[in-house]
Amino acid sequence: KHGAPSLKGFDGVFISISHAGNYAAAAVSSLPVGVDIETIRKCRPGICKKCFTPEEAALVLSQKTPEETDSVFSKLWTRKESYIKAIGKGLAQSLSEFSVLDDEIIKNGSRTGFFCKSYLPETDCILSVCTKDSGSFPQEINRIDLSFSQQCVR
Repeated sequence: KHGAPSLKGFDGVFISISHAGNYAAAAVSSLPVGVDIETIRKCRPGICKKCFTPEEAALVLSQKTPEETDSVFSKLWTRKESYIKAIGKGLAQSLSEFSVLDDEIIKNGSRTGFFCKSYLPETDCILSVCTKDSGSFPQEINRIDLSFSQQCVR
């Protein structure tokens, strides 16, 4: 049902995976962790108002250009997805009940102890990671090209 994926026989190792289009991401930690990667997507104001806090929706909808609006929308969306993966609830957790505007997630006005960091690995996608340790985020992420040449495919 709900819950993060796990590795049999490796208690205390938390993993999270995500994919979007040609991109995939994985996070491994000794603490609960969530990762989400998305291609920058067009902001849909109805979803924004339903799934974001009023402050988050106002930030998204106040951007000056459609590109900025889409970028901020996608960043907040990936932060929300990474948090619900880190807590193991998935979409059973209402997305509008917590805020991802700051690095620490705030739920119902209280600190959660979970922190997010976002990265732009490519110009058309955004990746966010959420975990319980604000000091454990890398400054940059490693990109691995998994495309195969025709010689490898038979």
